[in-house]
Amino acid sequence: MPPAAPLPRKSRAYKLVCISLYLDDIARLEALVGELKRRGHPRANKSQIVRLALDQVDLAKLAGNQ
Repeated sequence: MPPAAPLPRKSRAYKLVCISLYLDDIARLEALVGELKRRGHPRANKSQIVRLALDQVDLAKLAGNQ
């Protein structure tokens, strides 16, 4: 079996998007950023947390909630 092809590098280009969140979700997101900064990650931001969450999405779990 040939070796797997290397994964493509993530693009550094981005688009600005707007999403709607409930106030408690925004507070939780901001608290997570604050905790990361407290733990020594001064450049932590909401976008990083959202990207991490997207990487962990399980559509089967989401579909089960309907």
